[in-house]
Amino acid sequence: MRTKGEMGVGTLIIFIALLLVAAVAAGVLITTAGTLQEKALSTGKQATGKIATHIDVIEISATNGTNGTLLIFKPLVSLSAGSNPIDLSDITIVIGTSSATATITYAGIDADIENNKSGYYTLYERTWEYNGTTWPNFITMGRDYNFDGLNDWIAGGLEGTLFTWNYSTGGSGGTAAGQCAAGTYFPLISFPDSYILSITGVCSSDNNVTSFTIVPQNASTGKFVAEHLQKGSNYAQGQLKKGDVLQLYIEAPEEIGPDEYVRINFIQKIGTPTLIELATPNVIASYQEFLYP
Repeated sequence: MRTKGEMGVGTLIIFIALLLVAAVAAGVLITTAGTLQEKALSTGKQATGKIATHIDVIEISATNGTNGTLLIFKPLVSLSAGSNPIDLSDITIVIGTSSATATITYAGIDADIENNKSGYYTLYERTWEYNGTTWPNFITMGRDYNFDGLNDWIAGGLEGTLFTWNYSTGGSGGTAAGQCAAGTYFPLISFPDSYILSITGVCSSDNNVTSFTIVPQNASTGKFVAEHLQKGSNYAQGQLKKGDVLQLYIEAPEEIGPDEYVRINFIQKIGTPTLIELATPNVIASYQEFLYP
């Protein structure tokens, strides 16, 4: 039996067409493989960066608030090995105790290293004992709720008189916050204002204010500041990079006493959060206490 091969222009056209189709298919496969490889590398790099990027906490100390308590926390931090640089504005610090929590964000590169509105602060509910015995009996709070650089004052609250609040001065006048009658504190309508949400008092049986509680606007929020103690070769203000060592300054959400549990979580926009759990000493005997490690 004899066999013959296909011959002619038609066969040639079909052959060329097959070659073109194969070439196009190969091109599509190569392009797709390249795209997939690029996406895989990019995804892998992002995943690695997300997993590896976090803050290393070297140590945490805290200083006295009042009466043997701790109020200002000073974490010393650096960038973990393999981390991408971290912009401080992308960091949120959540600090909490058994009874209070605050969410703290970066104050910016122009902030002062001071515990005030131009630096670091935390707005929180606070209660003071008040044992006024004479009128007007102005007492400074040691706090600056309207952030004008001067401490605020309270006065009155004796035997049913008006309990008044003064921003920045111990002089007469001020804002009437409330009064006692029949052993009950009656708030007045002067609050809230731009800085204070409410002021409430506790009355004795003879209608004296014995304590009062201030709740500021935007309670449980605050700002932290950062100081570069060591600068890496690629130092940039407002960023945490390889070789940098930063001292952070944070005001706690309340005055923290001895043997109390504290939880500090450093959360950045991209990366793994760093959670530190610690306890204050049984006795707070010095101005600065080292709490971690």
